[in-house]
Amino acid sequence: MSTSGRTDGNEAEESTAAHPRLGSTTVGTHALPTKWAEIVTFAVSADAPGVLGRTLLDITPMGEWDQCGADARGVTVSEMIHDQLDSGDASNSPQTGLSWDDYEIYLEAGDSIYVTAGSPTHDLAVAILNDGCSVVASNSDGGAGDTAYLPYTAPATGVYTIAVSAEVALSGTADYHMQLSPDPLDSGCWADQDELPAASGVFAGDINSSNDQSAFRTTFGTHYHDDIEIYLFAGQHVQIDMVASWDPYLYLLDDNCTQVANDDDSGAGLNALIDFTASTSGVYTIIGTTFSSGVTGSYTLTTTALNEF
Repeated sequence: MSTSGRTDGNEAEESTAAHPRLGSTTVGTHALPTKWAEIVTFAVSADAPGVLGRTLLDITPMGEWDQCGADARGVTVSEMIHDQLDSGDASNSPQTGLSWDDYEIYLEAGDSIYVTAGSPTHDLAVAILNDGCSVVASNSDGGAGDTAYLPYTAPATGVYTIAVSAEVALSGTADYHMQLSPDPLDSGCWADQDELPAASGVFAGDINSSNDQSAFRTTFGTHYHDDIEIYLFAGQHVQIDMVASWDPYLYLLDDNCTQVANDDDSGAGLNALIDFTASTSGVYTIIGTTFSSGVTGSYTLTTTALNEF
C-alpha cells in the first residue's frame, strides 16, 4: 500500500512498516508550510493492480504549537481527556501559579465550547489563554460539586491554550478528566432545549402548561415535558435521576431523536431513574415528563457519570 499527501504541489515522504493488526503499513510524514489550517489531499492506493481490501488512514500530528507551554497536547472539540497532574509538572499555571497541564485547540471566530474538568481527589481550576498567552476566561467551581465548568466563545480565529491545574499545591499526583463539548449541542429534536454541559450535572426545571406536550405519552392524555441535551462519549456510563413531589417519567433519545431508554419508578419512591451506557458519541436528549396527565410542578434532574475517572 502507498500513500501520498500534497499541498501546493509538495508531496509527503513515506516509508513501509509492519502494523500489529494490519500487516504491511505505509508511514508518511508531511510538514505544512504554516501552523494554520489548509487543505491537504491524501491519496491511498495498493502497490499492485487489482488489489482490494480494507484500509485505515490515521492522520497524527507530529508536534504541537507549544505557544504557552513547553509540552502542550493538541485536542479537538468533542473529546474526553483522562490525565494526571503531578507535582513535577510545569509550575507556571496562569490560573494559580501552581503545577498545570496545557492543551491547545484551534478555534475559528464564533466557535463555542464547553470545558469541564474534575478530579476525585482535588479541586481543579481551568483557564483559557489566547494566542498571546493572556488569560481570557477561567473557572474553578462552576460545575457540579468541585467540577470546573467553563463555556467559551472564540472572538477570533487562532490557537487557544486550555490550562488545567489544582487549586492547592500538589504533594503527589491528581488524576483528572477534562471534557470538551460543542456549544450549542443542538440535536434538533426540539427547538427550545436546555443543556447540561457535562455528563455530571444538576438541572432544576419546572413542568407547566407552556411546555411542549409530550409526544411519547399521547395515549394517556395531555402530558407536558422539558427536554435537556447532554453530550455523551461512546462507552460513557451515566445515571439520570428525576426527583419531584409528583410521579415523574423519563425518556432518553439518541442524536437521531430515537428513544433508547425510558423509566417510571426505578428511583427512590416514585422517582424516575435511567442507567445508561452510550454506544456512540453524540448529543442525547433527556425528556422529563409526568406519569399522570395534566400534572405540573418543579423537579430536579441529576446526571452522574459513573466512569469519568
